[in-house]
Parts: sequence; C-alpha cells; structure tokens
Amino acid sequence: MAVRSASPEDIYATHPEKKVSLYFMVLGFIALTIGVIFGPFQIFNYANIDLYPALQPLFKSYYQGLTLHGVLNAIVFTQFFIQGSLLYLQARDSNVRPLMPVAWAAWWLDLIGLALAAWPLLLNNATVLYTFYPPLQGHWAFYVGAALIIVSSLVSVFLSVEMWVRWKKQNPGKPTPLVTFMTTATWMM
Repeated sequence: MAVRSASPEDIYATHPEKKVSLYFMVLGFIALTIGVIFGPFQIFNYANIDLYPALQPLFKSYYQGLTLHGVLNAIVFTQFFIQGSLLYLQARDSNVRPLMPVAWAAWWLDLIGLALAAWPLLLNNATVLYTFYPPLQGHWAFYVGAALIIVSSLVSVFLSVEMWVRWKKQNPGKPTPLVTFMTTATWMM
C-alpha cells in the first residue's frame, strides 16, 4: 500500500500560519535580492570606479543605490523575516494558531508599505539612506510606506501577545514554552 504524502493544501489547512509565514519570508528574500545587487556597486565606488552611469536611466546615483541597499537589506528583509519566522515558531511551540485574518493583515500592510516606500526609492526621490532623519528628505510615499511597515510590526506584537495569553489560559500554572517566551519577549522589546 502506497503512502500518500501531504499536499501543500493539506498542510496549510491544518497549519495556516505556515503559508502566511512563507509569504512574509518570500517577500523579505525578494527585497534582499534586490538590495544585495547594490552592494558591489558601493565597493566599486570606494575603489573610485563609478558604475552608476552605466545603469542610467534606471539608477542614477551612488546614494540611490546605497539607500536601496540599506533599506531593503537592513530594514525590510530583517523585519519581514522576523515577522514570518517568529509567527511560525511561536505557533509551533505553543500549539496555538494565530488569528489568521490579523496575520494576513500584517502581511498586506508590509506589502503595501514596501510598494509605497520602494516607488520613490526606485525613482531616486528618496535618497535618504536608511536613517530617515533630517536634513535628508524623501518623497512622502517613502515615509508612509515605512510607517505601514512599522504598523505591521506592531500587529505582529499583538499577534504574539494574544497567542501567549491564549496559551496561558489553556495551560494555567505551567511555565511558558521557551520559544513562545522568547518570541513574545523579542516583540515586547
């Protein structure tokens, strides 16, 4: 008798957090891939080899590449990867499913935020590095997009705390599982 392996649909039906976690991570790795492209251009720039003229009209300046590299690698990839991995790990550790409409809302906020922030970055209208503070000024869409990504992380804080509270109600008097504790503590910090 042949053993039937579980299809992705079967897995996602019993563990829906896997799908949203995967979407967070895929979006993060797409951003990382784009951001990594600009690393070598910075290295060449330090060697007094300016390759940005060869990229025109698509990319115009060292600071545009530096901003894309910093924002997509240091902020977007890190945030999206953490949101996806911690959501999955906490659900697995505590055996408590997240509120899926809220988890998907966090992902959509990230996607919309990334699209809004990337638009002026790609058009060279927000060469603000990844610090976001004056005197550098970017297009309004960059700041709105960054704010939506921050709101998404706050939604992830809510998800983590809510899952932990549900676990505590189901398991009175028991110590919190380690990964659940670490995830909630990470988000609270």
